[in-house]
This record gives sequence, C-alpha cells and structure tokens, in this order.
Amino acid sequence: MSSLVTEPRTIIDVLLPWQRRSWLLDGALVVFFSVFVALTAQVEIPLWPVPLTLQTLGVLFTGAVLGGRRGALALLLYLVEGAAGLPVFAGSASGIVYMLGPTGGYLVGFVVAAGVVGWLAERGWDRWLVWTMLAMALGNVVIYALGVIWLAVFLGDLQDALIQGMLIFIPGDLIKIAVAVLALPGGWALARRYRPKSIRGVIDRLARGRGPRGAHASGVDSRSGPCRGASESHCQHLVQPRGRVQSLLMISANASSSSSVLKRWVLART
Repeated sequence: MSSLVTEPRTIIDVLLPWQRRSWLLDGALVVFFSVFVALTAQVEIPLWPVPLTLQTLGVLFTGAVLGGRRGALALLLYLVEGAAGLPVFAGSASGIVYMLGPTGGYLVGFVVAAGVVGWLAERGWDRWLVWTMLAMALGNVVIYALGVIWLAVFLGDLQDALIQGMLIFIPGDLIKIAVAVLALPGGWALARRYRPKSIRGVIDRLARGRGPRGAHASGVDSRSGPCRGASESHCQHLVQPRGRVQSLLMISANASSSSSVLKRWVLART
C-alpha cells in the first residue's frame, strides 16, 4: 500500500519505520494530530474577540512534523470535527455558527499555515534554528493575515482588528516560536544520535538538506553499460555472464600461451 509521501522528508518519517509507510499509517497520523491541535486549543486565556491559546503552536508544529499535505489534511479534519459538533475549538466550542464568528479567519489560516510550514519543513527549514524561526514566523503571518481580514469584516474596523486580533498576541506567539525553534532542531539532533546506524546516514543527509546519496537522489541511474536502467536482479544476470565469458577467455589465452611455450621448447630440444 502506497503512502502520501514518496520519501522521508520530515522528522516523523525518520522516527517511524519508513519501509512500512502506508495510507493507513498516514491516516492515523492525520487523525492523531487533529486531536493534538484540539487539545492545544483547550489551553487558553479567555479574551474577546479572539482567545489566547496554544493552538497556533499546535498548528505550526503539526505542519512541521507531518509535512505539507498531511499537515493541511490534519487541520482540515480538525475543522470537520468542529463543524460536526465535536468540542474541539477553544473553550470546547463547536459548530458552524462558531466557525462563522470572529475567529473564522484564523481557522482557515490554520489549514494554510500548516501546509506552508510543512512544505518548508520538507525542504529542511525545521533542521536549523534560524530557518525554523523563519518558517514559524511565516506560518504566523499567514494566520494573522487571514484572521485579521476576517475579523475586520466582522468588527467593521481594521484598526480594532489589528489590535485585538494580532498585536496583543505577538508576545505570546514569540514564546511559542521559541518553543518550536528549540523542539524541532533538537528533535533532529536526537534522531541523528539515537537512531540505528543503518539509517543514521539518511538522517544526516536529511538534516543537511540533502536527498538520498548518489544518483537516486536526482532520479538518474548512474550505472553504465548493460546495467543502466535495469533492476538490480536483472543487472546481476547481465553482469555475471559477462564475468564468466571473460574468465573463459583468460583461461583460453593462458592455455594458448602455455601451448606456444611448449612448442618452442620441443623445437629447441629437437
């Protein structure tokens, strides 16, 4: 069974057995992280019109861990859960009416931000402190942009929307970014240190922003001769007969040489 991703690009792909990737496992990860975001939404300081929660940290962390597609799907599932009546939003709220309220733009921004941060994480932005900080900042900008625009329509005043929907949250979001900056590169460092040696080289290359070693990273087969474009097993069948023929030719050449030496010796004796 195939997977939503074709090669290990995020930290979750490295920490879990890559050879067993499947749609079922990807689906389980999407469900798990949708629940994780719902839990972070319950840690809140009640403010109006937008409460202060740990939810943005959960959203950005989900995108960085799962990658672009799975991260966005996890947040889409989160919205579906809320629309269906599950108490997953801040303050255990739920329902379509809540989603159309002042926080509606932020909810949409969560999906887009998870996709953006995940896309950046797949390209190595979560493996170094500065790049992780920039990725998280861009994710927050996406959330703020959609959230403030929606809130301005809801309140009828852009200035109030900027103050109540962004400026008062900046100090808290800076702390959340600091947590992510420490957690994600630190997770890669632990993965490189404690994973088995058999995949440690893969982790090292991913942490440096590289793909798999050799020609397969670019999709180009670097093998030459009859093996180019052939599978490994077929390549062995192609190469082994050539080796046998070369061995026979060498034996034949040695035999001919020995025969010539013997003839010269007999002629010399006669």
